[in-house]
Amino acid sequence: MVRTHILESIRILTSISPIFTYGGRATTKSGVEPSEHAIIHIQGTRPRSMPGEATLEKKSIAVVPAGSSVRLAPASRINFGIQHPIQHNVKVKDLGTVCDEDMPYLIGYFRMEKDRE
Repeated sequence: MVRTHILESIRILTSISPIFTYGGRATTKSGVEPSEHAIIHIQGTRPRSMPGEATLEKKSIAVVPAGSSVRLAPASRINFGIQHPIQHNVKVKDLGTVCDEDMPYLIGYFRMEKDRE
């Protein structure tokens, strides 16, 4: 199983926040806290809320794909409420790079949720 994550590297510490689809239900899944999530989508595609999903507080994050085979399901959500430290030699799937205009939001959301701990 390949896990997909968003990485934030600051100095030598890297932490990850996972990307989930919650079985295609996005944040409508029972027990999921929508305020901890943002839509993640490929640049050039429209971010979509799922049927019955509350409007998310966090702005969507666009990714410039690493290659033409990179796809994200419409229900893909970054869960900033989960953050794990990770070593630099751990393999993760390369989805691409967060768009420059969305990078401040990504870092801000990551830090905001980290400060809630």
